[in-house]
Amino acid sequence: MASMFCAFLLAVTVLLRCCPEAPMARYLQNAVVARFCQWLDGLSRRHIIYAVIVVGLLLTAGELVAMLGSADLLFAYALDLSLYADALIASAGLAAMARGARVALTLRKSRAARVFRRPQAARRRRSVAERAQAKPPVNDDDRTPHHRAA
Repeated sequence: MASMFCAFLLAVTVLLRCCPEAPMARYLQNAVVARFCQWLDGLSRRHIIYAVIVVGLLLTAGELVAMLGSADLLFAYALDLSLYADALIASAGLAAMARGARVALTLRKSRAARVFRRPQAARRRRSVAERAQAKPPVNDDDRTPHHRAA
């Protein structure tokens, strides 16, 4: 049964890749791909986490079903695990964002950021030259070019 399903999916894939304009390919695109993508678009993050946990538990936890007594309790346990995993993922994301902001602040102040600035000597030379032109001399007897014009 599984091999027939895999053969069907392979045939659909070949048809969609080789002849996308064929009427059968357009119908299969709508029936198989578009509807499935539309259904997936309606799912939220918690639904996907729940589905992954349920599938994992059904595949690996045969003893857990016997211990809990029924599959209903297994699904309730999976719901509890999915809520915990969702909270864990959200808090890890927030912590990563906070840590990233701190790292960005540190990088701005680090030596690596100074590499992209202009050299220290050129900055000093320009600063001294600009300061000399901007400030009038302290001694009024010194003649500057703008005093000579008067």
